[in-house]
Amino acid sequence: MNRSAHSICLVIAAFASSGSSLLAAPVSSVWPASFAPVANIAAVAGSALSGYEAAADSVSDSIEIRDTRGTLLASLSRTRMTALVPWMALNSSADGPVSLAFSESGRLLFIALHTTSASPDSSPADAILRYDTQTDSLNLFARVDLTPPDATFTHLGMAHFKGRLYVASAGTIRCYNANRNVTSGSLLFTSAVSGGATPTSLVVDRTQNAMLGAWNGQVWRSIIGTNSFSFTALGSLASVRDLAFSDHYGGVSNAGLYALSSTGAGSATWFIPLAQARATQAFSPSVYDGPNPPLASIAALGDGTLLSGGGTDATKTRDSSDTRLSFENWINDEIAQVVFFGKSLISPDGEPPGWVIDADVIPSWNRFHPASPDAAAWTVFLCLMSDQLSGTSSNLPAVRSVLTRYAGLAPDGIKPDRSADGIFQHWLEPSTGGIKWNDGYATLSTMKIVHAAAKAAQFYPGDPQVRAAAKAIIGGVKNWDSYLIPSSGIIFFLGNAGGGPIPGSLSGCYNEGLVFVNAAATYGGSGSQTALTNWLNRSLWPTGTFVTGYPITSGSNNSFQAAFTNLYSLLLVDGYRSSPDWRAQILNLRLSNYAWTDDNAPRWNTVFSAGTTPSGYSADDLTSHADNIATFTSLEAFAAGVGDGSVHVPAATGAYHAYRIGARETFKGGASILYRRSSTQLTWDPNSAGMPDVALGALGLAELVQPGAVESVLAGPLYNIDSCAADFNNDGLVDDADFVFFVSKYNDLLIPGAYRPGDLNGDSLCDDSDFVIFVAAYNDLLCN
Repeated sequence: MNRSAHSICLVIAAFASSGSSLLAAPVSSVWPASFAPVANIAAVAGSALSGYEAAADSVSDSIEIRDTRGTLLASLSRTRMTALVPWMALNSSADGPVSLAFSESGRLLFIALHTTSASPDSSPADAILRYDTQTDSLNLFARVDLTPPDATFTHLGMAHFKGRLYVASAGTIRCYNANRNVTSGSLLFTSAVSGGATPTSLVVDRTQNAMLGAWNGQVWRSIIGTNSFSFTALGSLASVRDLAFSDHYGGVSNAGLYALSSTGAGSATWFIPLAQARATQAFSPSVYDGPNPPLASIAALGDGTLLSGGGTDATKTRDSSDTRLSFENWINDEIAQVVFFGKSLISPDGEPPGWVIDADVIPSWNRFHPASPDAAAWTVFLCLMSDQLSGTSSNLPAVRSVLTRYAGLAPDGIKPDRSADGIFQHWLEPSTGGIKWNDGYATLSTMKIVHAAAKAAQFYPGDPQVRAAAKAIIGGVKNWDSYLIPSSGIIFFLGNAGGGPIPGSLSGCYNEGLVFVNAAATYGGSGSQTALTNWLNRSLWPTGTFVTGYPITSGSNNSFQAAFTNLYSLLLVDGYRSSPDWRAQILNLRLSNYAWTDDNAPRWNTVFSAGTTPSGYSADDLTSHADNIATFTSLEAFAAGVGDGSVHVPAATGAYHAYRIGARETFKGGASILYRRSSTQLTWDPNSAGMPDVALGALGLAELVQPGAVESVLAGPLYNIDSCAADFNNDGLVDDADFVFFVSKYNDLLIPGAYRPGDLNGDSLCDDSDFVIFVAAYNDLLCN
């Protein structure tokens, strides 16, 4: 019996003797590869901090990249890859892709190609390709002699960490510069491997800055040095083809290293607990999964599962002891928790009904924030979205209460302080409606409550109280044009009590004030309409560039802004969402934050935005970010895509990863949500969280539950205050166009909550009682 066959027999015997009592059971499902029936999956990979997954087939020499849900994001063909390496005569043999490695964010995928073809010049014939998942660009990254260990299982070690790519070959590990702007790698150093062996796997223990590898029948570990490795053997394990490391796989006892031991006779996956993988406990691996057919590769994924592949099949595995919410259940729960967070701030401490406190605090504190139009608006948005997803009107009472209060129509007569132009005071004292913190009459607060009122009136067309409140909020704002200078992209952030803007409060495009400009173009005059046209012309405004070739529009040259400034517009402004240029802005912003994550190896998938910090409050950006704080709510908002109707699941998986490793925080109202965490102060808990910094995450996730929900509920044209419930197309008339719409809803009769636009009496049905109302309006041919 040869050594390999003997090893696999020992694997099978070990599994039979150990049984499944050592760990809870692995539960497998098919990864939906669409390679040809004669495929030979040679490599798999997953991004540590997001939801990118990949498998490579050495028969077709092709690669599939999918997200956590299994949706195909990209397919790289032999033709496309060999165009970059034309000397490679790749065919259905064991040549072709032999290893894959994602960057932590999943922005980059590195592909090792091995060939039996001769080099056309003095450089090695094998190659590393670099694929950008955000831009679909593919480059020749490096040429290197890969020398896989055998022709049957041609897999070798490769890993990306902190802007560097580590590539194994015979007797050495090469380290290449692979930071955000490097498309053609330069060699930084080489490190010798004992015995001249070829590592079949390299994986990173991120929090320990350590590399783990397998060669010569042993598992090895080294701290990742600046220009070298110093590996020490953890222990012996035969026929290891690949390794996967995860600190959040499965249940409480499943974190650690998973070693795929495989020969032509079969395979098994061994478990090396965390302490053993970190050399703080004697090496004593146990069989976790097997025996199985021969496999070539295994990888840990951002969603807390393992991906393995070999032959024609790829499989995702979770552990039955994992008590965390599944990915899909977490999405729904996170949305529900944030909706609860918002509603828990509606008069939480005995304030007059309808005031929304701007932020919640940790359970041991007393709330101290004022009420604000901003918090009211985001709470209304959350209520609308929650009802959209549930198909009910269960949040209508809360929306009525909030909008009635901010419209100044509450029975107790307490009204929010507004200027002569109807601009809302930012920080309001709930007992009087006056000033609590003197920040002034704020256009950026006014824009949110106006937008929320408009969307609520459109969402609940049959509710007279909502419509009356919306008309009072929107109609109460006057002199819109005076707060903008159309030709220069200037917006005034503050207004005078007696009307008109405060000259010293001006700011230039771009900023989140686009939401105000969008409302002004609807409810103001021609100057505001010109301003909106200019604001939406992205070419007019300054940029900063973090990743070469992907500029980000900002408020001044060579600067950056907190991510929320664009994410607000992505969620709320139709003209932004429909513009190819602004869609590119969202892509560039997302790509750049991913690139920072890849170069700096933070604990979390990090998007820089605004919120609480250990020293107060900060609007962080790509170049100014004390404590390296990840804002998960902005990461979640990226799940809404770029505005073209597609979603971006990997960002949601990045947030889900944070949930899995304990990043949620519980606030005084009882909601447990993802908010902000620091990579430099891991034990820090934010002491408060403001609604404007929280709500956008749940709204972005909602698009994953119901594609099109953002456009339907939050974006699109704003409410025509001359409209009425029967005016379905919002043009101020009730005519044949509205009749066609109503008939389509009426014919779908009696599905509660599902036909809200045709519900004219607010009972969540579209039936004969609504028809009577519609006919009366139709006979008048206009809204009264």
